[in-house]
Amino acid sequence: MASAILRPIKRAYPQARIGLWVKQYAAGLFVDHSLVDAVHASDPFWDKSPGTDRGRLGEFLKVLGEIRRARYDVAVILNTEWRRSLACLAAAISERVGTDRRQSRPFLTAAFPGPAAGGHFIDDHRVLIEQWSGRPVAVEDCLPRLELTAQDEKAWAAWSAATGFLDRAYALIHLFSGDEDKNWPLSCWVELVERRLQKDPRERFVLLCGPGEDRKLAMFRSRMDREGILLMTAPPLGLLKAVLGHARLALGGDSGPGHVAAALGTPLLSLFGKTDPRRSRPLGRGMLHVIHSSPLRFLPVPEVEQALDKFFSRV
Repeated sequence: MASAILRPIKRAYPQARIGLWVKQYAAGLFVDHSLVDAVHASDPFWDKSPGTDRGRLGEFLKVLGEIRRARYDVAVILNTEWRRSLACLAAAISERVGTDRRQSRPFLTAAFPGPAAGGHFIDDHRVLIEQWSGRPVAVEDCLPRLELTAQDEKAWAAWSAATGFLDRAYALIHLFSGDEDKNWPLSCWVELVERRLQKDPRERFVLLCGPGEDRKLAMFRSRMDREGILLMTAPPLGLLKAVLGHARLALGGDSGPGHVAAALGTPLLSLFGKTDPRRSRPLGRGMLHVIHSSPLRFLPVPEVEQALDKFFSRV
């Protein structure tokens, strides 16, 4: 979602050199991005990234020194939690812009009130850029945007040739998230895929899992071991981005791959349970549809299949 502000900043300040300070697991999303001049990757020593332990203090300080040497003029702090604002102060960035929340005010040089609660996170980002720059930002200009690099395309070509998916339309399904309450039951996903293949055996599906999550599929593996279904476990980020970017459409719950797909412009069907999609649904340039059902485990397969039928008829 942070990528939504890149275009508005570049339009307001065309000569600006833009760097991103991100967690290590996300750095690969922005390599060779046309609007990003530098990527600084470190995991905060007080926080954890998905599937990792807390960041190391030494690595964090190393990247902080790297940022100091880059001599940035302004830090636009989207996650205005006080330690992040303090880190930008420690990086000797003289102008630190953020919202007056989460005890951050003492470390900001410009603490804006932000919008009323309840809007989308990206609306918060857009309003912050407007308040700071003094220029209006159109909603359609403030959308997440990711790009496939030449290296991403090379990885996809090798993968698609090896799997037999080259020049064959496929849908990607992200099965799990880090929060079980956000997951549609695996049995429902399997039933949905089986029903789709019964309707059209030519359809192709890539089932995406994170590290170790493929073990959850043991009881269904025999049902999935058939033509048209490919299991992909913990791919490198560049390959994941490329496979999402080339997918006919993507499906999944409230998790990161859905946001990546939307930012790439891939059509997306997203299932939300306990999380409010008005606040955090994926946004992007492509066709998007959200089904909100809480608890998600009671969402019936036919309802998702009906939405999927509409999607396949339009993409």
